[in-house]
Amino acid sequence: MITTAPAAILAALYIHCHTALRAGKAPKMPSPPSSVAITLQLNVPRDVSGGMGLDDERLSSALGDADLDAGRFAAAGSLLGFQYQIWYALLHLLRAPPGAEMTIEKTDDITLEQDDDTGEWIQTKHHKRPTTLGDTSRDLWKTLRNWFLHMRRGSLDPSYQTLILVTTSRIRDGAAASMLRPKKSGKRNVEKALDILAQTAAKNTPASNRDYYAEFAKFDKKDQLKLLDSVIILGSEPGLEEIRISVKKALRFVAPQVWMDALLERLEGWWFGHVITSILSGTPIRFADLEIKIEDIQQQLGRRNLTLDFADATLPPDELSTTRTFVKQLEIIGVSTERQGDARLDYYKAFNQRSKWVSDDLVMITELEDYNKRLTGQWHDLFHRMKEDLEGCDDEKMLSRSGRNHYNATIDKDVRIRPDVSDPYVMRGSLHMLADDLKIGWHPNYDTMIAPPPPEGTSDGNEME
Repeated sequence: MITTAPAAILAALYIHCHTALRAGKAPKMPSPPSSVAITLQLNVPRDVSGGMGLDDERLSSALGDADLDAGRFAAAGSLLGFQYQIWYALLHLLRAPPGAEMTIEKTDDITLEQDDDTGEWIQTKHHKRPTTLGDTSRDLWKTLRNWFLHMRRGSLDPSYQTLILVTTSRIRDGAAASMLRPKKSGKRNVEKALDILAQTAAKNTPASNRDYYAEFAKFDKKDQLKLLDSVIILGSEPGLEEIRISVKKALRFVAPQVWMDALLERLEGWWFGHVITSILSGTPIRFADLEIKIEDIQQQLGRRNLTLDFADATLPPDELSTTRTFVKQLEIIGVSTERQGDARLDYYKAFNQRSKWVSDDLVMITELEDYNKRLTGQWHDLFHRMKEDLEGCDDEKMLSRSGRNHYNATIDKDVRIRPDVSDPYVMRGSLHMLADDLKIGWHPNYDTMIAPPPPEGTSDGNEME
């Protein structure tokens, strides 16, 4: 079974949306996968820089200026850049005050609005290799051009917004960017930064920056200073892996360290999905949404509960053979083909769920063994009551019907691995795993009617073909 990380899948959807926009079409969400096991291949054209992604200027040209408010200037340059942007957004929202709302790729890479009508516009620039942010750097001028363009069209008022450029690049000493660092750096000098930028724009080189310089030159010095006064440039910022570590640190009081990877994996899946929904719908992500989701995962990781990662899973084609022992057990008691399919799905979901709990250190093997014992004990009582009622009976129809009634009564029970784990697929699938090893059965004579599985297929009830 091949799985793909949520980040990669959803980053692909992100590029799909922007590719549609660049072609002048409304993006449509692709059909959802039929399984939790997904193999995804991307065929995305590469730009002239060799990166996989979209170019802001080509996108803007294709859409026309009227769609600026749709926020298409900040299309991600690559899957890596997208992941960095979204992880940075998560970290920023974790640190935001209650009541904050965030949008992604609407008016900027990341936009944060607060209750008092102030906010932040954030551009993220991730570079895999070491780079330097100088006076002619494209990252700098492209970002400034976008902000000046929004200001000219009235969609940005620097008096109420903090404009932040976050980059992994090192800021060159003495460059304009070095004078737009936060005040606490002791090096902030907005007027000197403006002088350097004005001199750079006047030289009109390199040619690739001329459109950016032209937008800058449309403003008088007073308005240029007004915008730059709201600009903060953060250089040498942590890379993608370091951002993930920072997110973990921000969550350190939410769950024990041993569960942190499990918490982060589930939060990541929800967050990237929420971001894609937000991009497609234009609706903001609220701080409260994030807070509620973290609390939900926290409760699932508690001592009384467990995460349910396969509740909505569907059975992949040919994932489980209809010749499996537990399926044969259902056939000999006359369970319908449709219900056999339900049983195969429960088996598939429970097997994968139990395996994931173990791999994520959420349960110990001994807890699963104890759960199997409780299930077996529940089955044992019902099975032997049935056998007593059928003593001396050799009518196969009666035996089969009684086995089916016994099966129905058993799967209708509510035997939970932990008190708050209520989804029935865990119990039902676990019963089928035991039935697959002939540790339990439904027909009164199941142990003589079905041959034992081969030795290599036997286990503690936690193995699947």
